Amino acid sequence: MKLIFDIIKNGKDFPNKRNFHFNMTDGVIGRDEGCDFHLVDTKNHISSKHAIIEYKYGIYFIKDISTNGTYLKSPYKKLPKDIAIKINSTDIFIIGDYEIQARFIDNDYGHEDIISYKSQIEHSNVNSPMRLSASLIPDDDFLLEDNTVMNNSFIVQEEENYETNNVLNIFEKESEEFEELYDFEKEPFLESSINDRNSVSTQVIHEHINLPKLNTLSQSEESFIPTKNPNELNGNSLIEILEKKLGLSIHTLSLEDQIATVEEISKIVINSLDGLKNSLGIKEKIKKDLMIDNVAPKKDDNPVLMGQYAITLLNERLDRDTLKLSEAIKKSFNELNIHNIALHRSSKNLVNIAATKFSPKSLEHYFEESGEVNGLMPKKYQMWDAYVNMFKKINESQDFGINFIAKDFSKEYNNICYTIKLTSV
Repeated sequence: MKLIFDIIKNGKDFPNKRNFHFNMTDGVIGRDEGCDFHLVDTKNHISSKHAIIEYKYGIYFIKDISTNGTYLKSPYKKLPKDIAIKINSTDIFIIGDYEIQARFIDNDYGHEDIISYKSQIEHSNVNSPMRLSASLIPDDDFLLEDNTVMNNSFIVQEEENYETNNVLNIFEKESEEFEELYDFEKEPFLESSINDRNSVSTQVIHEHINLPKLNTLSQSEESFIPTKNPNELNGNSLIEILEKKLGLSIHTLSLEDQIATVEEISKIVINSLDGLKNSLGIKEKIKKDLMIDNVAPKKDDNPVLMGQYAITLLNERLDRDTLKLSEAIKKSFNELNIHNIALHRSSKNLVNIAATKFSPKSLEHYFEESGEVNGLMPKKYQMWDAYVNMFKKINESQDFGINFIAKDFSKEYNNICYTIKLTSV
């Protein structure tokens, strides 16, 4: 019988492997890379050699040899130091920021076998009770009378109700040949503090991660199949979708960190929509102030202009022809990028625009149209007087000079926007 420790919870450090196998051999758990069960720990909460796994008489035992101690999660107790404690199926031990769960199998899996119950379901015949009993159900699970422990096993719960809920009655019959070994379930120190269970369970580090049962439908990486109602997704499926799309690892965090991460994502969405709305508004104000004409027909159907209130559109069933919020956000960013590039290039060409506008031929044409030059008087002197008068107007009113080149600047801006859109198609 092989013992497998599954890492069901870890802190900020990511383990190199999600499970560790002990095939009827002894082993060492610790921070040192030379240990059989190596746990990455940058905070040094875990000792170099933290605990020893012993295999005697066909049974696995755990012995704590650490400085900070090893804990049993349910019922929450600290293991006595340098004393071998029997390992039961589904026992969860707390070592540093890690929670590791024990399970026993008879199948000869390799070291790369994945600790995912979903993977086990996909590679096994769910409809075959013979295969289930041989590959998934641990032999000693039938000895357990504790209903809370049975909920963590692979066995589909029967209609029969278990009235006992005392972990102390799990192993009442021990063989006489093992009397010299310390029995964790029978020692008085466990009974004296059994009431600590409720007080400790409220801490985040001791929250148990519920693993999916056998009757849970398998889920592929590309599509998420709901287990109950086809119109509803459970929390785990939503977390998996976020992790896949954003490249995060939310399920490894504690409950408090998971809530904080989801709230931070919500704030990012809201702030992005509000910021994008303001940026679009500023862009329109700049174009209006510079008297830049909108060549393309203007449409006010962009949901981004609603800011964070555009999120409410996700609750409505929109028509297929309606612009999706995600596409509207992408389109809005493209508009801002084109606007910024066109404004930058037009500003760089502003000197050339002004030089062309104030060239002798352009000024002559301008003065003739404005009536400041007539054919009765010599044109040379009239041109000079009109030129002096124009600069007086520019010094008296700044808007005069801006309006003088505004039309040419708007034309340059629109030409650059059209060129960018044409080359991006």
